[in-house]
Amino acid sequence: MKLLVDGFSTKITRVRQELRVLVYPSSIDLSSRSLQHLTERLAVRRREIGTRW
Repeated sequence: MKLLVDGFSTKITRVRQELRVLVYPSSIDLSSRSLQHLTERLAVRRREIGTRW
């Protein structure tokens, strides 16, 4: 059974031994304070694991 989200299949498929999943944009409203807190936490986490992303 294939479920559809906005006309796209949510079925997970394997292609050349890589796992591919459907990704679609979503958003939530955040206050400026919450957004700043999240930004700071992400920056700390990126420094901990040593990556820009």
